[in-house]
Amino acid sequence: TFPTMLPHAILRKQGTIGKDDVTVAEMIGAAGRDTAIVSDDGGVLGQMGLLRGFAHKKMLKDDADAVASQSVATIDAMAGRPFFLLSYFIGPHSPYLSHPDVPAFGAEFVDRYDHEIASVDRAIGVLLDRLDQPDLRDRVVVAEMSDHGEAFGEHGTYYHGHNLHEENVRVPLIIAAPGAAPRRLGAEPESLIDVVPTLLALARAPIPPRLRGHELSRQLFTGEEPAGRHVFLESHFTGYGVDLAYQAAVVTRDHKLIEDSGSRTFALYDLWAAPGEHQDLADEDADTVLTLRRALSVFQSYGR
Repeated sequence: TFPTMLPHAILRKQGTIGKDDVTVAEMIGAAGRDTAIVSDDGGVLGQMGLLRGFAHKKMLKDDADAVASQSVATIDAMAGRPFFLLSYFIGPHSPYLSHPDVPAFGAEFVDRYDHEIASVDRAIGVLLDRLDQPDLRDRVVVAEMSDHGEAFGEHGTYYHGHNLHEENVRVPLIIAAPGAAPRRLGAEPESLIDVVPTLLALARAPIPPRLRGHELSRQLFTGEEPAGRHVFLESHFTGYGVDLAYQAAVVTRDHKLIEDSGSRTFALYDLWAAPGEHQDLADEDADTVLTLRRALSVFQSYGR
């Protein structure tokens, strides 16, 4: 488990991947594996171009149980050969719906969100039960993650995508692989961009040199976490046809520096001493700010 994993969230302004980009499904498919996706995202993945490379596609309405049952059926159809399956659950997004036979946590906004999470957790359990059957248990890699968190007013915003504070970007990443002992990692920051090279490595597929992510096999099998990594994030939020804000951030083992273009400021946070990010240390630790600003500038130049 990588509990402190942080996503690097560069999206083109139009919200789609480029025609020259290669998806993970295309890469794994080229290595000889069957590919399938089951999703209830309402078509968003298709609009972003993320369905490229999947030989089998099943698009559903917002229904976690249906995603789980269809995923199991898809696995049963592919289980006799090497496969790659992406099951995408849209549930924990607003509007937060009510689900029968799922615990209710209360009437508050965050309670309804927790109710949605519980619904998806239950559905994922059905999928994991199938993957734990004898025909697959010792030969399947399972990666479970979230693409973002959700804000409930911690820094003046709700939902997600408005800023790069922890409630939006700190997400779980769980990877189970045959031969990897259970362990909890996260002393060093990891990123969602690490998932693709890690899956390619575990599938014994070539890793294109252009991928920026780190391959995490050593962490999975030994528990070693190489020190000194910087993880970078960007958020270019647009809404109602107007560019509202751009933020960039760099995260190290101890600190996060956030650049905000709207206020033209830099904020520095100590993620260990004050993980809630309510104490800006920029004025009292100018050296760290300067060091991280330089790293962020290099990243932004490279990313353009």
